[in-house]
Amino acid sequence: MRCLKGKDLDSFNKYKSEKAVQVLIANIDAIPNVQSWALKVKVSRGWLCKAMKENYEKTPNEIIREVRYEKMIQVLGSDIEATCYCVARDSGLPTGDSMRMFLKRYKGTNFRKLRRNILSDNLDVEWQWLEGA
Repeated sequence: MRCLKGKDLDSFNKYKSEKAVQVLIANIDAIPNVQSWALKVKVSRGWLCKAMKENYEKTPNEIIREVRYEKMIQVLGSDIEATCYCVARDSGLPTGDSMRMFLKRYKGTNFRKLRRNILSDNLDVEWQWLEGA
């Protein structure tokens, strides 16, 4: 059995990081935090933090927030009449109130403004994680 060293290990870690992000995207509705993400991909929380920082220059929390926000926009874009609760659940938040707090805290907006911006095609979002989904 051959041990991975240097460049091979870096390539493997990059591959594993990409797979971890794919798992997050596919299961965002069931991953509330970094610890549950690490458990889902069967790695330690420490490894996940280190790998995301090395490969994406972001913390796992930042990546979860970005994926969650893109998922909200994706859900609303496909069904503009979706309720706040449904969008929250599909993006991994337990309630409509938690989504409202998320939008206010991290994006400086609210559900109504988000919906209005999507309707008027006035939403400037940089798709990083879900563009191909």
